[in-house]
Amino acid sequence: MKSEDLQGLRGIAVISVVLFHLKVKYVDNGFLGVDIRLLPSFSLTILLIVISMPFFFILTELDTSADEIYEAMPFLINYRFAGQRESYWLKDQNFSSIVMHLWSLALEMQFYFVVPLIFLVVNLFDNSRHRLIVHSLFFAASLWSHNNESNESRQFYLLHNRLWQFIIGFVAQEIDSELSKTLKM
Repeated sequence: MKSEDLQGLRGIAVISVVLFHLKVKYVDNGFLGVDIRLLPSFSLTILLIVISMPFFFILTELDTSADEIYEAMPFLINYRFAGQRESYWLKDQNFSSIVMHLWSLALEMQFYFVVPLIFLVVNLFDNSRHRLIVHSLFFAASLWSHNNESNESRQFYLLHNRLWQFIIGFVAQEIDSELSKTLKM
């Protein structure tokens, strides 16, 4: 059974993101549709985990799981996993973090906090080519960090080691913008 009000909220979220990407006037904050869609389900997930913990965990696991939930709530759980020095792909089958699945959401939310700072720096340059150079420098720094990180967990879980993947999109947008200007001439 689908909840119509939740479907309506999802619809508004998706439409706002699409309109934002189409650069529709007055939809400057359409990207917030991502948060509108993710935060209710994230909050519900955390609530259900907290409610179910006493029924599915032995007492010795409760403290660790509670600590993990505290780290997941402000979207910092990826730092805990990065410190474990164990590859995500090689996790022991007995590894039982109740919030393991939230590492990527934490990384995404950190991205949403960091990217405005990057754009603030990039937008100090008025020329598209200069912005492309600055994006490229951020890309190179992140890729260098990723390639020179010897700890696989840190390489996998931490934003500065993954930022290069996001910056590819920024660079593509700058190139597209520059090509559009060139083709209009």
